[in-house]
Amino acid sequence: GGEVAEFAGFRRRHASDSREPPNTHLELMPLLLHCELRLARLCMSDGALSEAETLLKNAESRLTRCVFLVPWLYVQFCVHKLQWRRLAHRLEVAKVRPAPDAGNHLVYRDPKIWAKGKCPPTDSPLFRTFMARARPPPLSPESCWVAEARRSGQDGLEEFLQEVVNALRVATREGGHDYSQVFALLREALEELLRVRCLRSRSAAGPPTTTDTAFALFAAMERAAECRRALHFETSASSAAAAVPEAAAKGKDAKGAAAAGPGMVDCAQLPPRVALDVQSSIQRQGADAELDLSYSAAACQDAQKALSLMTVVKHLFSMRRECDMFGSTYLGDRLLCDHLHLALTNCSEKYASSKVVDEATLAAIVANPPAAAPLGTDAFVHWASPDVGAPTEGREQIAFFAFLSGVAAEGEEGEALPATVHRCEEVDLRALRELSDALEGDVLRCMPATDVATPFLARRLRIVSHVLRGAPAETIAAVVDAAASSSAPPSPKSPSAPRPATDVELDAAVDGLVSKLAAAAPDGSTSPRPTPETLDSEKVQELLRAVIRFVDFRRTAARVSHPGLAAFLRVVLGPLVCLKGALPSSG
Repeated sequence: GGEVAEFAGFRRRHASDSREPPNTHLELMPLLLHCELRLARLCMSDGALSEAETLLKNAESRLTRCVFLVPWLYVQFCVHKLQWRRLAHRLEVAKVRPAPDAGNHLVYRDPKIWAKGKCPPTDSPLFRTFMARARPPPLSPESCWVAEARRSGQDGLEEFLQEVVNALRVATREGGHDYSQVFALLREALEELLRVRCLRSRSAAGPPTTTDTAFALFAAMERAAECRRALHFETSASSAAAAVPEAAAKGKDAKGAAAAGPGMVDCAQLPPRVALDVQSSIQRQGADAELDLSYSAAACQDAQKALSLMTVVKHLFSMRRECDMFGSTYLGDRLLCDHLHLALTNCSEKYASSKVVDEATLAAIVANPPAAAPLGTDAFVHWASPDVGAPTEGREQIAFFAFLSGVAAEGEEGEALPATVHRCEEVDLRALRELSDALEGDVLRCMPATDVATPFLARRLRIVSHVLRGAPAETIAAVVDAAASSSAPPSPKSPSAPRPATDVELDAAVDGLVSKLAAAAPDGSTSPRPTPETLDSEKVQELLRAVIRFVDFRRTAARVSHPGLAAFLRVVLGPLVCLKGALPSSG
């Protein structure tokens, strides 16, 4: 029936539509492309990279046969191909072209040596090799599936980042600003940066390693996360956009509300179907028995001219949720959702500035030379799914990338610290959820208190360190209790009893952070006590809120600024460092 036909990719037609039906094959082409991409994603999740490569190559050729290609599908293809490329390098199965000065036994095994289809003479010793390996040259432009051989001092990172940023520009405008695609593209750029920088650091040749581009990528992730929260009007920056005239919402006469303003959107600039759907929803309000939610006739008439920005954005969010629920299989709904996003970007400056990743953020990724990362106590984090082949040990795991800003030396005895990038792919998701819930409860319990016991916070900080280092949820409590008993003074009953080993650096970091949270001394001096027994409740709450923001994996990305927490994380994440920048200059 009609439901099956629509699901299969055919458009519904009215009974009075007498036009010739379109070509069935052409109308199914985008749906076939979508299915190929979904299957390639499943193959990559199982580690079947050769099958995924075949499907992605077929999808690439199908892109050129689509009469109208949905931009969201193009971005999805870019994401899957970059993921396949990263996994191929990670599992060491990526094909690389031989160097120009390589021997013939390597040059003529190159899969691209016969790409132009130029046949050698019949008396040439390469004629039979050409007949066995050559294929007809493609009639459409192809993308690169085999990495080019780089000369000494070249790594191709700038070209790679430029291509990723071009895909991001399509994703943030014509592609509908799908946040999952934006985060996936930014992660692929960060993964390639770490891979190339690690290879460069191992070789003596090449420029020194810097973390400026890594900072730009983390800043873009944090900007995308804030834009996603602004879509729900959850940030303070978007509080002004959330202000909706209450007159129309309560059914009062609001003739002035229809005038073009910063919080209103002209219906003529929206897709007609979206405007009609929203207006129908407004007219249906008050269908219940009490009629307490009905709009007035004047408000319904004004809604035909202009709609509030919050109403349209909420409608956009509901359309995105519906598309995600069905995996964007209904490409017509996906296209309408993307058209609405593009219309809001063009007609609403407030929407474009607070809910869309701006061009300046993307340009900073490919800036040459990149802007220097600022010094300070900022810590960035990005939560993502672990790679294929990561040791799971039967646990549900999650990965994170962290960036810690460099610190300049203060005074003659101060120590300068470089900016560092850390990663861990073995964080126990169950332990992370339990930690997040426990921290939320700790904040509520500390709010009515004036002092907090030092052993309580020290134990919580040790749990944070073990969770971020990937310890299983079942062993964290026992390890933390053993560490606390080893760091405590010996018992007078058994002073010679053996105690378990402890992490000296971690204990020093916990003691240093705790000493900064101590309340002022009774004599009025501001210097904290060396080993305080109680801590200031307000300072502890500020620290706990910063930790909650850092470990909240539902944000996907976050930026935390807390001096004590930054120094503590530098010790906790020290064994997980994967990129280290240069020391900041004292000047």
